[in-house]
Amino acid sequence: MHWYLAVINVRNMEIQVLDSLGKSSGRNDLINTIKGLQRQIDMVSQRKELKDHRWPDLRVASWPLREMEMKYAKQTDSSSCGLFLLNYIEYWTGDELSDNFTQDDMLHFRKKLAAILLFSDINKRKGCPLYKYDKEVDAGSSSDVQILDSPTNPKKRKLLCVS
Repeated sequence: MHWYLAVINVRNMEIQVLDSLGKSSGRNDLINTIKGLQRQIDMVSQRKELKDHRWPDLRVASWPLREMEMKYAKQTDSSSCGLFLLNYIEYWTGDELSDNFTQDDMLHFRKKLAAILLFSDINKRKGCPLYKYDKEVDAGSSSDVQILDSPTNPKKRKLLCVS
């Protein structure tokens, strides 16, 4: 699967496509998504409390698709498109990328993303991300796994923490 970012730029009334593999011909998946979005916008805009809105033209299905040139921020492998997408989301200003990044930065970003997710305040199992069934417990080395909880019900999952 290939990931890219489509930004609905209301200020410029265009849909900007940021693709780590470069420009592409035929974005049928995106065009179908935009048509679905247009149906949702049309339904919501019929609500009585929104009738007098002062938004610009919301006919997004008629807005042009503009493929943005990513220059240096291009993918050169087959597995980093999601990482590029996240960086595009973070650094896209609506006109350009506010920070430079390349394929070489993705190895560091993979580690950074793992740390962000692991140490996030919304991670309920911070520091102990693995859950295994009893039959899977013996699959690792005892030096890299520590059993924190031994439930009385053998079918219940054991909480494991990777050191």
